[in-house]
Amino acid sequence: MSTTTSDNISDDDVPHVNPYDWHLHHRWFFEPHTRKGNILTQDGATQIKIHAYQPGAYTMLDLTLNPIWTKLTELLPITLAPNLVTLYGGFHCLFAYLMIWYYAPNLIPASDEKSPFQPWMLLVNAWCLAAYYTLDCMDGKQARRTNSSSPVGQLFDHGLDCMCLLAHLSMVQAWAQLSGAPTEYHGGGAPWYFGLQATLQFSFFVAQWEEYYTGVLPHATGQIGVTEVSYGMAAASFLNALFMSDLSLFYSTSIETILPFLSIPRFVKDSVLLPIFGFETLQTKHVFCLGWFTMMTMLVLLSIQRVLAHLALKKNGKSTWQLQGSALLKLASPLAIALCPFFLPHDILYSELRFISLSVGLAMCLVTIKMIVFSMAKQAYASVQGDALVVLGAAAWSTLDARWKPPGMHLLWQLATLYYVVRMSIWIRAVLRQLCDRLDIELFRLKVKKE
Repeated sequence: MSTTTSDNISDDDVPHVNPYDWHLHHRWFFEPHTRKGNILTQDGATQIKIHAYQPGAYTMLDLTLNPIWTKLTELLPITLAPNLVTLYGGFHCLFAYLMIWYYAPNLIPASDEKSPFQPWMLLVNAWCLAAYYTLDCMDGKQARRTNSSSPVGQLFDHGLDCMCLLAHLSMVQAWAQLSGAPTEYHGGGAPWYFGLQATLQFSFFVAQWEEYYTGVLPHATGQIGVTEVSYGMAAASFLNALFMSDLSLFYSTSIETILPFLSIPRFVKDSVLLPIFGFETLQTKHVFCLGWFTMMTMLVLLSIQRVLAHLALKKNGKSTWQLQGSALLKLASPLAIALCPFFLPHDILYSELRFISLSVGLAMCLVTIKMIVFSMAKQAYASVQGDALVVLGAAAWSTLDARWKPPGMHLLWQLATLYYVVRMSIWIRAVLRQLCDRLDIELFRLKVKKE
């Protein structure tokens, strides 16, 4: 039997029978080194092979819809690979994202501009999100139906979920319609948009981080979970399409008009609301955003509390504070990525919103997918993620160098986006190739079992 003698190098020639668990070992900058261009050590690849998915508690809606998802799965061809079901769902999100990009390239219109969003776009968005999530719930059932369940399916599923968050974000913007160009006082609608993006993607990372330490992926809090949120967003998009003009007016209504007893003191308007939010009073859509921020923050704090409590019971030759400190440090890089847009000048944030959002979003996808993979592999995850440096460097350069002209700034963020597209494609391909070879399976085709 081959054994691992160091957490830096693992013997890639002989698969490990009894893999070691390295996930509590602290690494500052670099994950374990592997030979032959692999991402995973042999310990890690074997850990994934024997990995068993443990979802959190299901809600009443999950249990109610489960028979429907099962019936729909039975309509699929028995020869259809489950990862293709996942991919078809992802195509819905890609189509919705590209559609919004094409018809609303600016995404955040100025206050006096006509909204680029039309009711039919919201209907398409509603269908795409509902279809995506339904297929997402069917892929695992198809895997069990075809006797082709594998850890690669979980990796592919959750990795695609991570990337689809950008499509969900653009859909919310399509009906919430955060608007306003920056002024000398505030950043207009762009900071609100990036607030939604930061809380959405960071909370998703924290859920994977919780699974890394506890082995359980949180699916719901009480009776509100991923299913309720996903179908709820699709329903909201559908209703906004039917009543777009009325709801657009509602979203722009001052909260003081709706609730006259909430009179905001003048000094609060002058010292807080106007310079920070750009309005003397909050509008309904801003209250919605603040509610979202609060909910996501609570979910993050609950995850942190569960992880710290779990680590307090661990005995790994290290003190509790060392384990907990190492865990918290792993949140630093994704948090820095999520928050970096807020330090950009308002005019740059507004004019380059699309590519800043995409580069930040892809950077978050990359560090999150790495967390998903290393969680299943029980492999050490570096506290400082080098992949964060590109977007953080672009943000710092944009902020500190006043010589930038608009064409140069546009090119900078396009290059940052391109870097993450290429980097993530190479990294994911290497992981999937290694695992498919290790498990002797094919990603998008059911392999005929030899007699």
